[in-house]
Amino acid sequence: MPYGGHIIRFENSVVFGERLVIDGERFTGGALGYRKVIEGAIRRGSHTGERVRAESVAGVVRFRCKLTVERS
Repeated sequence: MPYGGHIIRFENSVVFGERLVIDGERFTGGALGYRKVIEGAIRRGSHTGERVRAESVAGVVRFRCKLTVERS
């Protein structure tokens, strides 16, 4: 997802688990779980300091992820 010149991505892998990637920098959420929240910050350029939040819910057949940005 592009945001103000930044690339924000959410990855879900059976090997690496879930992680939030902002401009190539990875933020991991720790242990596996049904419901998970991972947060990171934009560290350079426009929007520096704004917090990105990835909320995921894993089901048996469906997976949902919501990305939000908290502006400073």
